Amino acid sequence: MAKGVWAFSGLALGILLMGSPVAAEPQLQLEAGETVESEIEVSDSQLEVFVEVDGTVYFRRYDKADGLWTLNSEERVKLHSKGLLEPEKLEKSSELGSLVKNYLESKGYDLKDLPSRVDYSDSKHIPPTGEQLGNSCVGWAVGYYLRTFQEGKEQGWDIVKDGKVDNDRIFSPYFIYNQINGGTDNGSTLQDAGKLLKNVGAATVSDFSDPEGFEVKPSYDVVRKGYKYRIKDYYNLFGRNDAAETKLGNLKEYLLTGDLPVVGIDAGYSWEQPHLDENGNHIVLSDESYIGGHAVVVVGYDDEFPTPDGTGAFKVLNSWGTEWGSGGYSYVSYEAMAEDTISGVAYTDLERFYVENEHIPYVSGYVDGTFKPDRFITRSETVKLIVSSSGDEVQSGDQFNDVGESHWASGEIYTAFQKGYISGYPDGSFRPDVPVTRAEFATIVYGSMGQSIPKGGDYLITKYFYDSLDMWSTRRVNTLGTMGLINGYPDGSFRPDDYVSRAEAVVILNRVKERVGDKGFIDRIEGVQYEDIVTRNSKHWAYYDILEASVDHIFLYELDGKRELKETWRSAN
Repeated sequence: MAKGVWAFSGLALGILLMGSPVAAEPQLQLEAGETVESEIEVSDSQLEVFVEVDGTVYFRRYDKADGLWTLNSEERVKLHSKGLLEPEKLEKSSELGSLVKNYLESKGYDLKDLPSRVDYSDSKHIPPTGEQLGNSCVGWAVGYYLRTFQEGKEQGWDIVKDGKVDNDRIFSPYFIYNQINGGTDNGSTLQDAGKLLKNVGAATVSDFSDPEGFEVKPSYDVVRKGYKYRIKDYYNLFGRNDAAETKLGNLKEYLLTGDLPVVGIDAGYSWEQPHLDENGNHIVLSDESYIGGHAVVVVGYDDEFPTPDGTGAFKVLNSWGTEWGSGGYSYVSYEAMAEDTISGVAYTDLERFYVENEHIPYVSGYVDGTFKPDRFITRSETVKLIVSSSGDEVQSGDQFNDVGESHWASGEIYTAFQKGYISGYPDGSFRPDVPVTRAEFATIVYGSMGQSIPKGGDYLITKYFYDSLDMWSTRRVNTLGTMGLINGYPDGSFRPDDYVSRAEAVVILNRVKERVGDKGFIDRIEGVQYEDIVTRNSKHWAYYDILEASVDHIFLYELDGKRELKETWRSAN
């Protein structure tokens, strides 16, 4: 299409509407078959327009002279795959705000006068710009970019060595995406990625590279390798309808912690083809068009960066290859960021490593000074342990025909039923005093984890016990096995009908609750030794787990040399 002069037509007379004259908006004169998808007024004399012609979108730049718009340039727009899905419900957390503020104040920041600029785009821990396959943007933003940056920074890794990318030190986007997409290439949510990172972890590209299909799941061995790369938690920084100052302020504050937030956006045409300013900077501008949901990583902000929307912009890293923006990076005006973002998420270890925590006992010994570690536990004792370890408030009520108010665990059993941990038997009974089987125990644990179980159902499972393939508890048992929370036997069995001992129950619940006893501190404790778990020459195999679960203690989380989570106890009661 040749360059030419384009005029905007307007009505000579205003239209009378409700008694007031209103001038009609001027419309761009188009050729037959052309449709304007988006118009962005860069300045009084510059206009950027996206026009669709026979299924192809063109990006046109116009300059204004003598009241007419002259076509300056035109190029075909490459539309990119995206893949962000919006959750049905977004639960925001006030806890992260306190953690961030406490951390920033501990580092000497004045929260009323934050630095005007932060930029991590030149960090050696950010991997080279990549280009997503299919609708895997969440996996790229959260896995490839963010987890690589986080682990590289924490471990002091060089992502690129001797000019080559070290695939042992960058994280696979498809390890995440393929486990949360429901087995099809239909996209995923940032929140499901958070659940997976919290409970399953992340694997490197060396262990899980580009799959042959989006339904391909990582093997059990790969999942186990990724388990040590879990995060403590994820938090929603803001939602779609939050005020602009909340969105922008929360992003800035979180960036100052040294970590990168991920944002979900309603991507329009300005995201597909950012504005190019006179200094060669690419800038996503305010744009009312919508193409699809997308996820990007925020790597910085600059309060003084000039944009056509006003002063101030964030800097983002995209997964659309190096031809997008400036090698995969672009600025986003504050106005565009406030308008386009539907969520902001922090995948963080702030709570884990910068705040003292308390572990309250959820199990105790007997009056005779013993723990009876090898004694089988009953169904009611199982519920008591799980409700106590979860910190649930015990409720009163009557649910099962064999659990009266006089039963010692009636409150915990009713609470567990109300929360969906247990269901009982078809005849209305619970059988509280019957020993719990391994399959039943796993099922109750699974029920208590609730939202901690990542979306994907059977697509998550990569480990199967051969004797738990076709039974009522198959998915629950094998999901927990895949997550590394329960173990089988050397012959590959789970023995679902065997009973569970008190020691076994405590070990499993400690794994679920990320409770890791400080062996050095525990060995120095006096007066809390159960006489049947330690002798002069040996300790019970679950000795440290038992004391972790039964001693009130204040602690900080740390990572050992193998990046395994451990606790450093500060005090014990």
